[in-house]
Amino acid sequence: YQPMLITATGFLPLTGKLGLRGSADYSSDRYDSSALDDDQRADAFVGLAYQRNPQNEISLNIGSALGIATPNSAEVANANTHSREYYIIAKIQGQITGKITGDANIGWGWVDYSDAFTNRMSLPIGGADLTWAIDPLRTMTLSASSGPSYAPDGSVAQITNTSLSFTDEIADHWEFSLSGGSTQSIYSREIRYRTDNAWWIGTEIAYQPSVRFRVYVDVNYTDQLSDVTDFAYKI
Repeated sequence: YQPMLITATGFLPLTGKLGLRGSADYSSDRYDSSALDDDQRADAFVGLAYQRNPQNEISLNIGSALGIATPNSAEVANANTHSREYYIIAKIQGQITGKITGDANIGWGWVDYSDAFTNRMSLPIGGADLTWAIDPLRTMTLSASSGPSYAPDGSVAQITNTSLSFTDEIADHWEFSLSGGSTQSIYSREIRYRTDNAWWIGTEIAYQPSVRFRVYVDVNYTDQLSDVTDFAYKI
C-alpha cells in the first residue's frame, strides 16, 4: 500500500471584514493487491468569509473534486471509473461564550460517476466541534459529524462520527489527553452492501515547547463490528 497526500490553504483579505479562504488537496492510493483499484483524487474549495468581529467568522464555501479509479489487474482493461464531486457548505466558527469556542458546518455534496460505472448520488453534510476551557490548563472537546466520502471506484460511504476528549497540561509544555468515540460507516454503490460500527478509546502524552515543534506518544484501541465478517476487527 502506497499512500500520498498533498494539501495547501490560503486566505486573501478583500475588505476590513470580508475575505476569500481557499484550500486544495491531492491524494493517491496505490495497492499491491490486484483485487483493489488504484485511486487518485484532487479537490479545491473557495469560500467567502465574513468576520462579524475578531472572535467570529461566517463563510459560504463551494468546492469541486475529480477522481479516477484504475483497476490494478492486468486482466481488466479500459475499466477506469471517473468521478466528479460538487459541494456547497456554510460554516460558522469562533467564540460562543467566555469559555466555549467551536465551529459548525452544514451543506450538501453531489457526485457523478462515469465510464466503467455510471451513477449520480447526493448526500447532506453536517458537523460541529465545541471546546470547553474548564480552566487555563484543562479543556474538553465534543465533536459530531455526518457526511459522505465518495470513492473514485463508484462507492459511497456515509460516515457518522461522535467523540469526546479531555486534555490536561500536566507540566510546562507537557500535555496528557484521553479520548473516545464511535463511528458508523454505511457503504453503498447502487444499493447498501455493508455497515460498519466501531468504537475507540485512546490516550496521548505530548511535549510541545513551541507552536512549530511537537513530539507525542499515543495508544489507541478500536473494536469494529460489521455485517460482512471480513471487515470486523479489534486493534
